[in-house]
Amino acid sequence: MAEQPALKLFSYIIKHRKIITIFILLLFTVTGGQSWLSELRDSGPAFWRERLSILISVALLQSCDIFLDGFIWWYLLRAAGIRVPAGKAVLLFLSGYAGLLAPVQLGRLIRPIELKRLGNVPLGAGVLVEILLLGFSAVSGGVVLCGALLWPRLGWGAVAAALLALGCAAWVCRFTVLPDMLTGLKGIIKWHHPALAAAVFLTPIGWLINGLSLWLVSGPRGAGVPLWELFAVAPSNMIVGALSGMPGGIGAVEAWLGGMLSLLGNNAATLVNEVLLFRLMTFWIWIPIGWLALFVLWRFPDGSLKVLCDERT
Repeated sequence: MAEQPALKLFSYIIKHRKIITIFILLLFTVTGGQSWLSELRDSGPAFWRERLSILISVALLQSCDIFLDGFIWWYLLRAAGIRVPAGKAVLLFLSGYAGLLAPVQLGRLIRPIELKRLGNVPLGAGVLVEILLLGFSAVSGGVVLCGALLWPRLGWGAVAAALLALGCAAWVCRFTVLPDMLTGLKGIIKWHHPALAAAVFLTPIGWLINGLSLWLVSGPRGAGVPLWELFAVAPSNMIVGALSGMPGGIGAVEAWLGGMLSLLGNNAATLVNEVLLFRLMTFWIWIPIGWLALFVLWRFPDGSLKVLCDERT
């Protein structure tokens, strides 16, 4: 008898899942965005007019970054034997950004859930791809951070060391059985698929793009800040955000960025606005885009996506 209320609750959640999802995501978005919008208003329109060209440049760079991440995600799906049509893949990938403010990376579950609903893709496979994407991003961020910190001492030797580290990781993924032994997930993903080796080399590019974006945002020619220093600051945001425990690293990342840019010699008068601009283009702007993609996906009925899930190529 005790199971009946639980079953009724589960059925209710399934029936009204879209409304519940909207409510939860909206709650996270509004809660997280209040303080940021207040600071955005305080920055004044003159600041944004003066930096319109920088805003456009960073927008283009971040679009390239998102495209690259989306390509890696789509390619990792193929390693799991999941082939998604390119058009729907774009919507599916962008929908994940609707959950950027969800705690402990739970927003990443949006894509696997929609893959399951639309194409009957096993939920475990979709979640594994998200974990892989997050893992590759973390590893590559660490490599970029170490390479940037070693640059003053080793110069191009630091670049060679970073490429060597990435090459070793790609070799392990492509030609050894170690991933199978460590994970026991051989039945879900084909570890020796070239997608994994490609992801090892492609994900660091995203961190370099973020570093370049930060360099542009920090003033004319980076206000004299060497580019290699900002290549180190960009991936360090990931560590700070993760350690903070806050959704999206809100507050902690802004404080860290402001402190680091101040330490590196940026103009204190415009420091807060520069951090706002950077976070706007690398984080906040993608949340409404994710919402829009999710709403478009919800217009498609369950099972309407033609996905090949068996063939591993």
